[in-house]
Amino acid sequence: MITKFLESLSYRVNNENALSDITWSLCNSSPMFREVFLKFFFPDMQISPEVEIEREIAKNDSRPDFIIYNDDEVYIIENKINDRNQHFGQYDKTFKVPPERFGYIANYVIP
Repeated sequence: MITKFLESLSYRVNNENALSDITWSLCNSSPMFREVFLKFFFPDMQISPEVEIEREIAKNDSRPDFIIYNDDEVYIIENKINDRNQHFGQYDKTFKVPPERFGYIANYVIP
C-alpha cells in the first residue's frame, strides 16, 4: 500500500519537499497511515504512542527530510527525487543514528 502510494504520488509530485510535506501531513492526520509508513521502513520498530515525526530539522550541516523520535530512539528517512546526492554517513554522525535506522525514498534505481 505505501509503496504504491509513494510511487503514484512521485509521478504527480516531482518536488521532494512537496512529496515529503504530503507524506508528513498524512502521518500526522492518520495514525493508521503513520504506523504503516513507519513499519514499511522499520518493520521491527515498536512504535510509541508518543512517536513524533518532524520535517527538515536542521542540525549543524544536516537537514534530513524526516526525523522520527520514538521514545529514546531516533530514526531518519531521506527523500530524493532525481537527486542522487544522499547524505548518509553525514547524518549518522550529526544525529548519532545507526544505519539500520535510516530509510530512503528514491525516485531512481539504486544500484
